[in-house]
Amino acid sequence: MSDLAFAKARSHLHMPALKWLNDWMLERADAAAMVPRWQGLRLVAADASVLMPAIAPVRPPAPISGFSRSTGWSRCCASVASAS
Repeated sequence: MSDLAFAKARSHLHMPALKWLNDWMLERADAAAMVPRWQGLRLVAADASVLMPAIAPVRPPAPISGFSRSTGWSRCCASVASAS
């Protein structure tokens, strides 16, 4: 599954239904004493890593008309420098 397909599928999810399902599942887990607690608070762990659902092949960028790799960057940088 590509990143685009994953994002498109995720955009079609009904958020109120997911909230209800999450609440329902937490209630059941809490009732079954499956939710760890510390001083009455539910313990939650978070991971700050980036979700990468698919590794898609990298496509080279489409060529820009009038741009050559040998002179393109110097022309680009010169136009930025003259604009500032």
